[in-house]
Amino acid sequence: MFIAVILPALFLAGAVSLDTLGTGFGFGAGRVRLPFLHMLVLNAICGVVLGGALFLGRAVAGVFDARVTMWISVLALSSIGIFKIWGWYKNRGRGQAVPPTVSWGKTVSLSVILSIDSIVAGVGASIYHAGVGFCVFVTAVTFVTGFAMFVAGNGLGRGLARKRESLDLSWVAGIVFIVMAVGKVF
Repeated sequence: MFIAVILPALFLAGAVSLDTLGTGFGFGAGRVRLPFLHMLVLNAICGVVLGGALFLGRAVAGVFDARVTMWISVLALSSIGIFKIWGWYKNRGRGQAVPPTVSWGKTVSLSVILSIDSIVAGVGASIYHAGVGFCVFVTAVTFVTGFAMFVAGNGLGRGLARKRESLDLSWVAGIVFIVMAVGKVF
């Protein structure tokens, strides 16, 4: 059972949660605050999307083209990265008294962007594992893994930002998003 069900679920959840690690790092380095409830919702959406893609994968396997979803993800992540760098460039030299907090709209948008890979991965993985139990298990594992990855990335980013109090590292988030986008191409 471990090799047939749990190990593939862990690999799948870990792979689709790597973007969440990078996002958490970018947020931490930019001193952007994502409230706890937002983190829960972000990871719940990502987990449910993957679980849903697994569950519905056999029915819609021919609809999704991996190249199209990859390029949508690349464009979305690159756009966020460019926007972050532009925002830093525009506001450099101005102090930031209160760390910005991410709105609900941005949290949901980010969840959708981070879930694009999950759709393709879920549909692809459903060829081998499409049972309801596996889908529920992967959804739960993805939620926990994504949450842990975001918290770890955020802690690393905040640690870097703390060591360099005088520097505004908000541009790092932009670089991280662009690197994540380029990574999807290769």
